[in-house]
Amino acid sequence: MFDILLPGDKHFPPASVALREGPVLPLSEEDGRWLAAAARRVADAPAETRIERTAELAREAPEPFARVLTALTAAYYRTHCVQAAAIALAQHAPVEADPVFDENLLDRVRATRAGAARRI
Repeated sequence: MFDILLPGDKHFPPASVALREGPVLPLSEEDGRWLAAAARRVADAPAETRIERTAELAREAPEPFARVLTALTAAYYRTHCVQAAAIALAQHAPVEADPVFDENLLDRVRATRAGAARRI
């Protein structure tokens, strides 16, 4: 189920690989039981329906699903391998501005931020 939520890509490992090194998900006993039942439900489903089964869990039990997803995401991004992947990706990012970047795209953001600052 974790790999459905955080499948990884060419830069980042899937959750099952990243979480081998820890940390443990900080879940309540109730959320731990919910997760165990949910993971069994997803694992028992045919492979081609596991994504939909996971979406069903999110719709049926949004609160525990959100708590588990939050804990999973936090644990995933704390792992050494994910942090190393993020650093490597950042080190290969362009250091100069894109020559075709349109500054006008920022006008709406600037207006919103300026408006928010005036309201304070």
